[in-house]
Amino acid sequence: MTKNIEIIKLKNVIKILKKRDPESNKSDYGMLTAVCGSSLYRGAASLAVGSALRCGVGIVRLASIEKVVASVAAKISGCIFLPLEESVSGSISAESAQSILSAAEKSTALLIGCGLINCSDTKAIVETLVKGCKCPMVLDADALNVLSENPNLIARADAVPIVTPHVGEMSRLTGKSIAEIKADPISTALEFSKKYSCITILKDSTTYIASPDGRVAANLEKNPGLAKGGSGDVLAGMVASLLAQGYDPYDAAVCAVKLHSAASVKTAERLSQYGMQPDDIICDLCKLFAEYGY
Repeated sequence: MTKNIEIIKLKNVIKILKKRDPESNKSDYGMLTAVCGSSLYRGAASLAVGSALRCGVGIVRLASIEKVVASVAAKISGCIFLPLEESVSGSISAESAQSILSAAEKSTALLIGCGLINCSDTKAIVETLVKGCKCPMVLDADALNVLSENPNLIARADAVPIVTPHVGEMSRLTGKSIAEIKADPISTALEFSKKYSCITILKDSTTYIASPDGRVAANLEKNPGLAKGGSGDVLAGMVASLLAQGYDPYDAAVCAVKLHSAASVKTAERLSQYGMQPDDIICDLCKLFAEYGY
């Protein structure tokens, strides 16, 4: 198995990013439907849709329960909403699966998982969307925990999906121990991508992106200020935003990982690794785009 890897450089990512057409409108930059949030994890939805909007997608629709919708609407005015029924566990009810699927038909990408609860309702929704949705998708957090019971479902996606596991989630998906994964993360990510025909973003202090065709990229920039709940939600929103805009799935993953990392360095310089919070990264992402004329 090849161990040739691309070290991701910001200057190369900037070359991939597309300049915005002066004659364009919101429909030219895609529509993302984000299936995120629960009564327990309302902030995750806010972080995901906030970073998606800041990363350039034309329209973001949040599909979630009323409690989450109300929380996000109070913070983010640019999002639209699909309010859904709440289950007894505080998750999105399984009865909402078809409503989400209908919304996804008009979307250019789907984000599933940030802030969901791993329960039977979430399982039904994830399975329905992975099997039935035609647009590209990003599978994060509890969507991955659901899929760990049946990883073969990932390969059922119509378009090549992007999965975003940290090493703990990867352990559940593969059955390998965390120690085994850390000992050879490149092989782990590559094997998973090839087996399930997906793009894998294996998150750790060094993050690896693997493609089914054998490509592997690594972000070597380490920032312990990211070791806080919510950092992954920001990244997932960024990946999904680029995917919705029509970027190749591998490019969307590589660009989002590096932009997230570069913005977080600015955040740490501004607020310290101790004090920085995930939503601060979104602010510095804007500064990064402005610095390079985007």
